[in-house]
Amino acid sequence: MRSRRRPKNCREAFCVAIPRLVFDSPVREDRGWKGDRPHGRFQSYRGGGPDKDESKRQQAREWAEHEFSWTIREVAANTLRIIRGAGKPDELLLQMKRTIDAAVKFQEAHDFWPQNLIANELQIQSRVENFHDGLREGRYTQATINPWSEDGTFEKMDAEYIIQCGALQTIASDLVGQLTQKRAGEREFHDGIRGWIQNREEQARKQEKERKANRAAQSARKPRKKDHGPFVL
Repeated sequence: MRSRRRPKNCREAFCVAIPRLVFDSPVREDRGWKGDRPHGRFQSYRGGGPDKDESKRQQAREWAEHEFSWTIREVAANTLRIIRGAGKPDELLLQMKRTIDAAVKFQEAHDFWPQNLIANELQIQSRVENFHDGLREGRYTQATINPWSEDGTFEKMDAEYIIQCGALQTIASDLVGQLTQKRAGEREFHDGIRGWIQNREEQARKQEKERKANRAAQSARKPRKKDHGPFVL
């Protein structure tokens, strides 16, 4: 009787085993997920052959990416809340362990570690940049964005983004005793505050100017009383 061929390497063995390990077993629902978690069930396929195996491997890669994406954001969010004085310190180590387990699954499915995914998931982005991305992707129109550009909304968003970046830089540098970086973060933080105040004052001046113009226009539209001269008995 002919013996079954042994896999040549770990990668080949993984490609043979992963469909059975991931898809022939039910997805566990007791992981303690909270919030918007990835979808927990995969679509079943009929038939066999290379197309079926590749489809299963692709879904395994997508699941590994979704799972790691959620766990790394969960750790970051809880860490920030703990720094603020809230959060759940008793759950942080367990969240870290789930993140490491998810990273190992990601590496097994993709053959590389999720460094780029960490940056993409955790790096904060300016809301103005998000809106411009939406314009390029067709989620917004130029007519929708133009009023925000004219009324100072984008300038306010930019100032808030600078404040957030400066605060994060200051806190992170203070935790590890990096005084130079901390001072840079403080300068950025105060620059953002000044920009926010200037934007607010500019919008207040514009609104006051518009109110004066409206009052002047209303006064010009009012009919004037006729002058009949001095009253004589």
